[in-house]
Amino acid sequence: MLYSYKQCIETYKTDYLLEKALGEKKLFKIEKSVYSDTPTCSKLAVIAFKRSDSVFTMNSAFLLSGFNS
Repeated sequence: MLYSYKQCIETYKTDYLLEKALGEKKLFKIEKSVYSDTPTCSKLAVIAFKRSDSVFTMNSAFLLSGFNS
């Protein structure tokens, strides 16, 4: 599952405890302000998380789904 920085601070309360969770591999930083409870996730999931109003169509949808045209 993906989490924003704000959600992580609500859970861990301080930057120190957030960094500690990252160090203990309880949480993984995917990119700036995007965290996950798994070490990897798809680009599609990150894009959809960051831009909840996004719509994937045609070539980008095929590419992100693994179908090459």
